[in-house]
Amino acid sequence: MSNQPDAHNLLVTARQLLLDELVPVLDAQHRYAALMIANAIGIAAREIRSPEAEEDMSKALDAFLAGLGADGEYSSISAEAALAQMIRHRKIPTDGQSCEALTDLLLGLTRSKLRISNPKLLNAN
Repeated sequence: MSNQPDAHNLLVTARQLLLDELVPVLDAQHRYAALMIANAIGIAAREIRSPEAEEDMSKALDAFLAGLGADGEYSSISAEAALAQMIRHRKIPTDGQSCEALTDLLLGLTRSKLRISNPKLLNAN
């Protein structure tokens, strides 16, 4: 077992140092670039932290596609791309149960992505 900080903690520490010590002393042009870097570091740190949530959504998506009999049909593209293609081609049944399952899945996928890319927006709603 290592006593060194893990990747998530290193990113969080680097981001905080950038925001607390460097951003305040930068001119406007460089401050904007530093804030963009801090945002990217924050996203990377959250991505490293949440592989379980990503795996859960991947399983839910796979189960949804399997329930439609499309689990093997789209092996050459990602499951999200397969779902998008099925929606575009109207291959998802329009009964109430299927629509509700699709809505729940899409909300779950969106929340999962927001937890990483913009958790403030997710928490505000």
